[in-house]
Amino acid sequence: MKKIFLTVLLLMLTMMLLACEGDAHTHTWGEPSVAANGDKTYTCSGCSETKTEPHEHDYIIGWICDDNTHWYACKQAGCTAKGGEQAHEWGEPVVSVAPSETAQGQQTLTCTVCERTKTEAIAKLPAKMPREDWNAAFAFDNVRADFYVWEGEDTQTLYYLIDGDVAQMSADGDSVYVECESLKLDFDFSSHYDAFTHDGEGLYTAAQIDILEGLWRVVDVEVSFLDGRIESIQYAVKGEENVRYGYFFSKWGEVELAAPALSAKALADAFDPENFENYAVFISEYDAEGGMLFSAQWMFDKSSFYRCTYDDEWNEDEEYGTLADAGWVKLPELGALAAVLDATSFVYDSETMDFCSTELIENFMGTGTDIVEIHLLLENGVILWLDMTTETGTTIGYSFSEYGETEIVNE
Repeated sequence: MKKIFLTVLLLMLTMMLLACEGDAHTHTWGEPSVAANGDKTYTCSGCSETKTEPHEHDYIIGWICDDNTHWYACKQAGCTAKGGEQAHEWGEPVVSVAPSETAQGQQTLTCTVCERTKTEAIAKLPAKMPREDWNAAFAFDNVRADFYVWEGEDTQTLYYLIDGDVAQMSADGDSVYVECESLKLDFDFSSHYDAFTHDGEGLYTAAQIDILEGLWRVVDVEVSFLDGRIESIQYAVKGEENVRYGYFFSKWGEVELAAPALSAKALADAFDPENFENYAVFISEYDAEGGMLFSAQWMFDKSSFYRCTYDDEWNEDEEYGTLADAGWVKLPELGALAAVLDATSFVYDSETMDFCSTELIENFMGTGTDIVEIHLLLENGVILWLDMTTETGTTIGYSFSEYGETEIVNE
């Protein structure tokens, strides 16, 4: 009998389990128990199975935040859900205490989303570089400087290769050699150490600096240094609206200047008679000690000339005439000079910024005088300066100007 009872009980339990696992059983959920966070848990009265329904979050309007993130909190008491959680987005720092060389500064940052703030320390400024280091930084030897002029939306650019006293200026594929001393007037602030304020790591600023005894005034000057060398120089010129100048230095110790060479064609073109139809020339002759022996100004206007000469008492002597009357100084005759010059004998003189030849020319143009040195300065294919030194040390110099602009008025 007992065996039969156990068999029936086992059979009933099996049928109940099969009923729960199959589709025949329908859960009957009782009243839910509610957790502290609002979640509801239901229990089936037939099989004791449970199910949980999370509550629907209703977020409070307004950010909750900590040091790292901000989020929306659920209104349900005990619910720890964080809606829309994200990291802070810090805006630009606002300096409340500027750093100095002896004390740290302080700055405040504000999250652009939730407006949480935080403060940070600003490191002390490094000590202002000694004056001798400042001066050394402005020794622009063997360096490249990229130059920019900003004027509204227009930007002009060029670069300089600087090596000692010589600078090669390049723009639009063309290169011009210039005297570095005149170039440095634009950006050499080595003598203005006291005018600059130390405004940060490697940054020095000056509100205003007078150049050339006040003839030129630059304002809003910024000079930045990197590893003891100048990295950039920027400034404006007082009176020039919306114009800013900038030099950015690179290639320290790597610059090699390729001096220009004088070709036979360039030499011949420079002495083309057509170049001398309309120009002015200043002719001076000096003795070996530098005393003036003769000085004159000639102006040529196609077929006519005007000459004004001075003797040692500087008495003015004027003369007008045709080119045929001009005598040995008529420049078209100097075209013959190209025939007796060898372009390969000229080398670029980095000190005088011109081409120099020390090849001896005997009985120069039939004058009986030997020429021992010639200096020739060209620009855009025409002569700007020509001087010749004789065997006695006398120098005859020609300084040309006003090509194409000369107008002779014979009163």
